[in-house]
Amino acid sequence: MTIVSNLDAIKKWLEDNVCQYIKFKKPDDDNPLDGYNYELVTPAVFVQYLPSKNFPNTAPPAPSICIQLEGGSDDIISRNGELNIRLGFSIWNPGMYKNINEKLNLNLNVEGWRDPWNFIDLALEKIENSEYIGGLRLIKENGINFAAISEQTNIPQFFPYWYAEIKFTLERSIVRTKESYRHLLD
Repeated sequence: MTIVSNLDAIKKWLEDNVCQYIKFKKPDDDNPLDGYNYELVTPAVFVQYLPSKNFPNTAPPAPSICIQLEGGSDDIISRNGELNIRLGFSIWNPGMYKNINEKLNLNLNVEGWRDPWNFIDLALEKIENSEYIGGLRLIKENGINFAAISEQTNIPQFFPYWYAEIKFTLERSIVRTKESYRHLLD
């Protein structure tokens, strides 16, 4: 399989095995305090880049997982390759909404950090219990790493957005045929 088809297979696996089991608040940066239309949505999965929040005909950039290929390597002798994968988790949560006198009120707080970690816990459970992700072998012996994502300081400053990541390595098979004898194989 090609790198692009590998990334597409990982996307499908995350949609089917992680995202369908959890919901988070749909972002509304224009009206988070007054007039917010409270809605829980299934996280979207994107490959390589998050779309801007106003990109037409696409899910919002949060809640989501963004699959990024950080690099890889191919061993053409053993016909195996490795893909170093980073999953970026994005959540929007400005606080707790309560229905008071038939009006939705926001209790603005900084407890939204819990959402990405709940999302990470679910994803870790699914990943660590799998041998294959999108048909690619999880290289468990390389370990799985996770962390909060921050700006250039130790404390994230993205409120009301919250970010975290998981990193792991997948093994893929590679098939190469030399052009000099390809005609003999057709």
